[in-house]
Amino acid sequence: RYEASAPTNFDMRENLVGADASYRVAPWVTMSGRVEQLWIDLNAGHATNLPSIEQVFNDQDAPGLTQQPRFGRYEGALEFEVPASVGDGFLQGLRTRASYARWVDHELGRFSFTRVELEAKQRFAVFRPKPRLTLHAWASTSAADAGQAVPFYLQRTLGGRGQLRSVHEEYLGSDGTRASLRGYDTFRFRGPHLVLLQAEYRIPIWTLLDATVFYDAGKVTTERSQLDLTKLRQNYGVSVSAMRGIVTAARIDIGLGGEGVQFLFSISTK
Repeated sequence: RYEASAPTNFDMRENLVGADASYRVAPWVTMSGRVEQLWIDLNAGHATNLPSIEQVFNDQDAPGLTQQPRFGRYEGALEFEVPASVGDGFLQGLRTRASYARWVDHELGRFSFTRVELEAKQRFAVFRPKPRLTLHAWASTSAADAGQAVPFYLQRTLGGRGQLRSVHEEYLGSDGTRASLRGYDTFRFRGPHLVLLQAEYRIPIWTLLDATVFYDAGKVTTERSQLDLTKLRQNYGVSVSAMRGIVTAARIDIGLGGEGVQFLFSISTK
């Protein structure tokens, strides 16, 4: 799916070789790096309820639509993780991550860019030890080289569950989910810059089940100067999670307040 104003579909296949490594430099600090070579292959979509992307957009509207080069991705990241307070403390763990990635077009010289991201997730024990409040914030900004563009299929997205390349992208996510704006379709908004804010309050309702109420707000922009907290898309909703101890094994989210009612099933992240 590409661009909210004109929904389309496309087939995307990626071939990737690479390596990643991490090193804990201190009890709360981890450094990591990633080197990859990536080949993207785009083809016409097969969905019957949406037009294929090439029927609606051209290469100017969707950079990278007609040509996909071999990319090199070189990324470094620094992550801080503060453990939960002892016992029933108010602070129940903080994770922050900052990354710098360089994408190099090795064949066409048209799609090289850099990306900087900041993400944080803080949990709090509220009223009682087991119910918890989770606050999550994520900002991403990409800058193409002079005279080049960020290809549409490598731009970040908001809406629904996960990212287009979620298998290969590091993302802390909120409380046991990679979903973003849950009141909208998956991949609903796409752009080189984005900001996302999320809040969730989780309550145990049975040994193996938790219930959550959540609120999401975010947006994508074409210009970095527009990356602020005005004109955010907003939604709210509820979810039910199947638990494995204190870990979310799976969850169903019902998003409201965006565009209709959205149902999302997801398997937990960390």
